[in-house]
Amino acid sequence: MAKDTAGDSADAALWQPYLNDGERLLWQGRPASGIRLDGRLRRRLAFGILFIAIFVYLIFGEHITGTPSTSGFPQGAGVAVIVLGVLWLAVPIISDSVTRSRTRYALTNERALIARGGSGHRVKSYAINSQTEIDYRRGELATINFAQRRESITETSGTTQGRGYVGVGFRYLTDGEKVYDLMTKIQRGEA
Repeated sequence: MAKDTAGDSADAALWQPYLNDGERLLWQGRPASGIRLDGRLRRRLAFGILFIAIFVYLIFGEHITGTPSTSGFPQGAGVAVIVLGVLWLAVPIISDSVTRSRTRYALTNERALIARGGSGHRVKSYAINSQTEIDYRRGELATINFAQRRESITETSGTTQGRGYVGVGFRYLTDGEKVYDLMTKIQRGEA
């Protein structure tokens, strides 16, 4: 999904109002689309499938095993719990996919820009310089973190376990190696 050049796309117009005098757009792109399950979503999926399977067995166990149900669990309530479980699984996965489809990335000779949203983009800017710690995670879809933000850490069960730091950067890049090389050139003052 990422674009190879900075200037030959209609998206280049998105970045112009945010560029400083003398600042040049070096690269722009976007995260890969579709459903992607990172570690957090995989844990949620595993827990959710187990949860739903237990309730399916409680509700429909007598039909599956052929023996009368001894759970005493009301079927109507069970179906509602199953529906809520499916929603609990599906909403974060779909939300992540929609958020990525509305996200754009740019790299200039001074900083990284992340735009999120539809017609009224919210743009956040992160300086890239010799002090910037870059965390490059290679792969078919690379992630490059260059900042951190503090956020609540939530367990799979939905309980908040405190606050911690999470990486901020470009996620699910098809051309991560190229972007990483550009960032290191910016850090050395060669961009």
